[in-house]
Amino acid sequence: RRAVNFNIQFNNLSTNARVNSIIRVSSHLNIYSGANVQLTRGSLYMVGEGGPSIWVESGSGCYLNDLIIQKDSGYYVSLSSDVTVGGSITIVSGELRALSQNIYLKGNWNNQAGLPAFVEGSGTVTFCGDTDQQIISSEQFYNVVMDKYLGAVVINNSAVSVTW
Repeated sequence: RRAVNFNIQFNNLSTNARVNSIIRVSSHLNIYSGANVQLTRGSLYMVGEGGPSIWVESGSGCYLNDLIIQKDSGYYVSLSSDVTVGGSITIVSGELRALSQNIYLKGNWNNQAGLPAFVEGSGTVTFCGDTDQQIISSEQFYNVVMDKYLGAVVINNSAVSVTW
């Protein structure tokens, strides 16, 4: 388990970083082109106070595994770029603000904090895993795409709405 209370930045000097543990971040995560950061296992927890962001430079080929938003009440995490999540997204507390960014999700969607906790903005959530994926909670998406060669997206007794 790693706890970080400052910015994490990966640039071209930190190539081929593979992280297989739990990382708890209370500030910003920045991944620049030239860095090959793949959180292949484990979880990235965005925790604490403040309004940190997640930024992954376009074309970097980087991805997160499980992304867990566990912010203090009244605080949020915003996406400053499109992001690929190879595992699941779970919102336990606080908010995830997508703004105009896109989310490419290969795992499940679970918003335990309720509808106001995901501020969808004008971005797209794309379900693109190669196995069944679940929307475990009620949710509202601005735009959603099912880009699946294998598997299905299963909505578990929840209301899901898409606004356009």
